[in-house]
Amino acid sequence: MNLENIFLHIQSFFVANPWAAILALVILALLLWKKPRQVFKLFGAILVLAAAIYLISYLTDALSIGVGKKQEITTERESRLSQ
Repeated sequence: MNLENIFLHIQSFFVANPWAAILALVILALLLWKKPRQVFKLFGAILVLAAAIYLISYLTDALSIGVGKKQEITTERESRLSQ
């Protein structure tokens, strides 16, 4: 599942459930008003985790492309040898 798909699922959930979106915004506003320092620490931690997940998914996609290309080359050589 791509990171874009996750964002699209979250967005579609909040579009389909406006009360959940309003509740999330109210909770976020209250947290920012009462404890802004902790909220910014939480946002920072979430950003670091999201960046780590993005990098891991990017690396695994690059590796899977390399594995697919290696498989393609191997099968091509085997087919040439069998002829």
